[in-house]
Amino acid sequence: MENIFGYSIDSIVFISNENRKNNSDEVSMDDIFQEVCRIFEEKPEMVKSCCRKRKYLFCRYVFAYVSYRLLVVSLKEVANYLNGKDHTTILSSNKKVKQWIKDKEPVFMEYWYPYTHQSRIWKNYINR
Repeated sequence: MENIFGYSIDSIVFISNENRKNNSDEVSMDDIFQEVCRIFEEKPEMVKSCCRKRKYLFCRYVFAYVSYRLLVVSLKEVANYLNGKDHTTILSSNKKVKQWIKDKEPVFMEYWYPYTHQSRIWKNYINR
Protein backbone atom coordinates (compact mmCIF):
# COMPACT_ATOMS: atom_id res chain seq x y z
CA MET A 1 0.00 0.00 0.00
CA GLU A 2 1.31 3.44 -0.94
CA ASN A 3 2.13 5.85 1.87
CA ILE A 4 2.07 9.63 1.99
CA PHE A 5 4.20 11.15 4.73
CA GLY A 6 3.95 7.93 6.73
CA TYR A 7 0.15 7.56 6.38
CA SER A 8 -1.59 5.16 4.01
CA ILE A 9 -3.75 6.74 1.33
CA ASP A 10 -6.73 4.80 2.68
CA SER A 11 -6.34 6.32 6.13
CA ILE A 12 -6.21 9.82 4.67
CA VAL A 13 -8.84 9.67 1.95
CA PHE A 14 -11.42 7.21 3.22
CA ILE A 15 -12.75 8.03 6.66
CA SER A 16 -15.54 5.99 8.18
CA ASN A 17 -18.72 7.48 9.57
CA GLU A 18 -18.01 5.85 12.92
CA ASN A 19 -14.73 7.74 13.29
CA ARG A 20 -16.50 10.94 12.25
CA LYS A 21 -19.06 10.39 15.03
CA ASN A 22 -16.34 9.71 17.61
CA ASN A 23 -14.45 12.87 16.64
CA SER A 24 -17.50 15.12 16.70
CA ASP A 25 -17.77 14.66 20.48
CA GLU A 26 -14.24 15.92 21.01
CA VAL A 27 -13.59 18.46 18.27
CA SER A 28 -15.63 21.28 16.75
CA MET A 29 -15.40 23.23 13.50
CA ASP A 30 -14.17 26.17 15.60
CA ASP A 31 -11.29 24.03 16.87
CA ILE A 32 -10.31 22.95 13.37
CA PHE A 33 -10.63 26.47 11.97
CA GLN A 34 -8.52 28.01 14.74
CA GLU A 35 -5.89 25.33 14.28
CA VAL A 36 -5.72 25.87 10.49
CA CYS A 37 -5.34 29.63 11.00
CA ARG A 38 -2.66 29.09 13.65
CA ILE A 39 -0.63 26.61 11.59
CA PHE A 40 -0.71 28.79 8.46
CA GLU A 41 -0.39 32.04 10.45
CA GLU A 42 -3.39 33.60 8.75
CA LYS A 43 -6.05 35.91 10.16
CA PRO A 44 -9.40 34.12 10.55
CA GLU A 45 -11.32 36.95 8.87
CA MET A 46 -9.10 36.66 5.78
CA VAL A 47 -9.53 32.89 5.56
CA LYS A 48 -13.32 33.34 5.74
CA SER A 49 -13.26 36.15 3.18
CA CYS A 50 -13.93 35.83 -0.54
CA CYS A 51 -10.27 36.48 -1.33
CA ARG A 52 -8.98 34.06 -3.98
CA LYS A 53 -5.29 34.32 -3.05
CA ARG A 54 -3.80 30.84 -2.89
CA LYS A 55 -2.83 31.09 0.78
CA TYR A 56 -6.43 31.81 1.85
CA LEU A 57 -8.01 29.47 -0.66
CA PHE A 58 -5.88 26.51 0.41
CA CYS A 59 -6.54 27.28 4.08
CA ARG A 60 -10.27 27.07 3.33
CA TYR A 61 -9.70 23.84 1.39
CA VAL A 62 -7.82 22.24 4.28
CA PHE A 63 -10.43 23.40 6.80
CA ALA A 64 -13.37 22.18 4.69
CA TYR A 65 -11.77 18.82 3.95
CA VAL A 66 -10.75 18.12 7.54
CA SER A 67 -14.06 19.33 9.00
CA TYR A 68 -16.18 17.25 6.66
CA ARG A 69 -13.99 14.16 7.03
CA LEU A 70 -13.59 14.22 10.79
CA LEU A 71 -16.91 15.60 12.04
CA VAL A 72 -20.55 14.68 11.62
CA VAL A 73 -21.44 17.84 9.74
CA SER A 74 -23.11 18.47 6.43
CA LEU A 75 -21.55 20.24 3.49
CA LYS A 76 -24.03 23.06 4.12
CA GLU A 77 -22.82 23.46 7.72
CA VAL A 78 -19.21 23.70 6.55
CA ALA A 79 -20.25 26.18 3.85
CA ASN A 80 -22.17 28.32 6.35
CA TYR A 81 -19.19 28.36 8.68
CA LEU A 82 -17.17 29.90 5.86
CA ASN A 83 -19.52 32.89 5.60
CA GLY A 84 -22.22 31.37 3.48
CA LYS A 85 -20.26 29.62 0.78
CA ASP A 86 -22.42 27.21 -1.20
CA HIS A 87 -22.42 23.51 -0.27
CA THR A 88 -21.42 22.67 -3.85
CA THR A 89 -18.28 24.76 -3.38
CA ILE A 90 -17.35 22.58 -0.40
CA LEU A 91 -18.15 19.40 -2.34
CA SER A 92 -15.96 20.55 -5.22
CA SER A 93 -13.08 21.57 -2.96
CA ASN A 94 -13.23 18.23 -1.11
CA LYS A 95 -13.02 16.34 -4.39
CA LYS A 96 -10.01 18.43 -5.41
CA VAL A 97 -8.25 17.91 -2.09
CA LYS A 98 -8.87 14.17 -2.17
CA GLN A 99 -7.36 13.96 -5.67
CA TRP A 100 -4.44 16.25 -4.81
CA ILE A 101 -3.56 14.10 -1.80
CA LYS A 102 -3.75 10.96 -3.90
CA ASP A 103 -1.62 12.50 -6.69
CA LYS A 104 0.73 14.25 -4.24
CA GLU A 105 0.10 17.55 -6.04
CA PRO A 106 3.21 19.63 -5.17
CA VAL A 107 1.49 23.01 -4.82
CA PHE A 108 -1.17 21.65 -2.47
CA MET A 109 1.32 19.51 -0.55
CA GLU A 110 3.06 22.72 0.53
CA TYR A 111 -0.07 23.28 2.64
CA TRP A 112 -1.14 19.73 3.43
CA TYR A 113 2.24 18.53 4.71
CA PRO A 114 2.61 21.24 7.40
CA TYR A 115 -1.00 20.77 8.48
CA THR A 116 -0.72 17.00 8.90
CA HIS A 117 2.53 17.31 10.83
CA GLN A 118 1.58 20.20 13.11
CA SER A 119 -2.10 19.47 13.67
CA ARG A 120 -3.02 18.02 17.05
CA ILE A 121 -6.52 17.27 15.72
CA TRP A 122 -5.33 15.41 12.61
CA LYS A 123 -2.69 13.43 14.54
CA ASN A 124 -5.28 12.36 17.12
CA TYR A 125 -7.58 11.21 14.33
CA ILE A 126 -4.90 9.27 12.39
CA ASN A 127 -3.61 7.59 15.55
CA ARG A 128 -7.01 6.07 16.43
